[in-house]
Amino acid sequence: MSIEHIRKIYTIDNKFYLVDIDNHCLYDVKFIEDECYGLRRFISCINGQNMYGCINNKFEEVIKCQYICMSMYSDYAYSVSFRNPKKIYHNDEKYFNFLINHKGIPINIISTKENGLNKQTIIEFEEYIAITNFRNNLAIGLSRNGKLGIVRSNGSTFIEAIYDYIKSTGVRNVTLTGGEPLLQKGIQELLEY
Repeated sequence: MSIEHIRKIYTIDNKFYLVDIDNHCLYDVKFIEDECYGLRRFISCINGQNMYGCINNKFEEVIKCQYICMSMYSDYAYSVSFRNPKKIYHNDEKYFNFLINHKGIPINIISTKENGLNKQTIIEFEEYIAITNFRNNLAIGLSRNGKLGIVRSNGSTFIEAIYDYIKSTGVRNVTLTGGEPLLQKGIQELLEY
């Protein structure tokens, strides 16, 4: 994940603080763990909420401190929870729960068998900051510009991230009129969703 401006952890009077110089903010750091794969997970109190992120050996933030929960790094990923800013999840869930890699990019791990051996393929969703769980190989993604779209589990875009609001509303029937809606690439997949 690309940090818009670098925030860094400094020691002031034997306490750690996450310093955001651009926004003139100073956040109390409650915990910094030992190095793991070149990163250190930390907890900081931001706007009254404990948030997780990661710093490098220079104490620069490399995974933005924005997650409500963050597991230890294992098998290519952190498991994280991200507050749902737009209530876009099914049943208005409060959090996105997903995996990120060591760069903070949301990922999907696809397991297959090849010649009798288990194989894992890691798919990155670089243009997104959060994705929901996959349902029928589709998930809602929250893009870096705050817009919503739908992605396939293989990493391709299903519906471009240009929407402000996607919600499961309980609508059971949709009528498509005219020929153009039925000419959309992937219409069969959309109808099955």
